[in-house]
Parts: sequence; C-alpha cells; structure tokens
Amino acid sequence: MDLKLVVILVVLGLFAAAIVAIHRANRPSPQRLPAAPPPEGPSLDEQIAGLARAGLHLSPGVTRADIIDFGPEETYRGDPWRLLLLTYSIRVDRPPHPPFCPRACLLQTDGFDSLQDYAEAVAELSRVAEVPCEVTVSDDLHLRFAETDLNLAPRIGTGQVDRDILRMILTALTDRMPGDSGLFALDNFPQIAVFHLERAGFDRIDALAPDLLSADPLH
Repeated sequence: MDLKLVVILVVLGLFAAAIVAIHRANRPSPQRLPAAPPPEGPSLDEQIAGLARAGLHLSPGVTRADIIDFGPEETYRGDPWRLLLLTYSIRVDRPPHPPFCPRACLLQTDGFDSLQDYAEAVAELSRVAEVPCEVTVSDDLHLRFAETDLNLAPRIGTGQVDRDILRMILTALTDRMPGDSGLFALDNFPQIAVFHLERAGFDRIDALAPDLLSADPLH
C-alpha cells in the first residue's frame, strides 16, 4: 500500500476518533432520579375510623380535639396505629379525666409497690374487660367475681409487677368475657397497653399493623 495512503487513513482514523470523543463528552449524562418520598401513613381520621371498625371507640365526650391536644396530628401519621393505640390506653388530661377509649387501659409494670397498686390495676382491667369484679385489700388481694372468689398474694417491694399474679388476673378476666372476646396487648416496655377486642377486631388491626398487638399480654 502506498505510504501516502497509509498516512491519510491513519489521519482519518484519528479524526473520526476525535469526533466520537467530542460527541460523547457533549452528550448529557443521565441524571439520578430523586429518591421517591416515603409513603405517608394514614391520616389521623383514617386511623380513628379504622380502630372504630375494629371495635375501639372513643369514650363519650372525648373528641378528636382531645387527641390533638395530646400530640400533634403529624406524629400520628409518622407513627401510625401504634401511637394512637397508646393514646387510647390513657386518660384525657382534663376533668373528669375519662379514658380515651373505654376498652383500653395502660399498665405501668415498674410501678407496683403495694397491694393497692394491684387493686387499682384490677379495677382498670375489669373496666376494660367489662367483667364485674369487686376488689378488696387486706393481708392479700381479694377478687370477688359473680360466682367465685380469688385470693392472691403478689410479691411486694420489688418495684416490678409480679407477672405470675398479673397473668392469673388477666386469665380470670378473660375466662369470663363473652364469645371470642379477649384482652390483647401492645408492649411499650415498661408499659403494657391492654385492649378489649373481639377476634375479628384483633384480626382487623393485625391486617393494618402486623404483629403490633399480641394475644398474650405477658408474652
């Protein structure tokens, strides 16, 4: 091949390579798409309606405004279901301090220092379970149901709830609840939020927030 032709081909090849490089350099680079925002949780109104369908209603006279007074609406959307259930388990911070939900209460498991603490817990659990129970305190804890009495001697002075005694109390109440009703719990150690639900109501909440509630309050 003629030397001049070889030189021309080499020059043309270099020129073509330069054109390709310039084209690539000027081509806009692909932009990274912004990360999709995290999905928003259900609104407070949607959560209130969802719990009502599960059987957990606000107490008479308790309103959405009481919930907002306890915590900003955005926090309920940021921690859906769990925070509202915990709110339902306490009492409204205004006289006469009704429970947010008549079928819920909160137990502070590190605050049982006397038999009177157990008596107050039994009274709250009895209210939630809708099982009449008369409680008296003497040397031990005496529970009187319609058909039977139960004497309990919890360990006192440990600063912690006697879990064996608490389990006996919960079992005694649950056994007297009608149909497939039961006491279900949300663990917020050292607190336990307890709820009275039919099985269908528990299943509904479990579908909305899997594993949030437990069928064993002392699991």
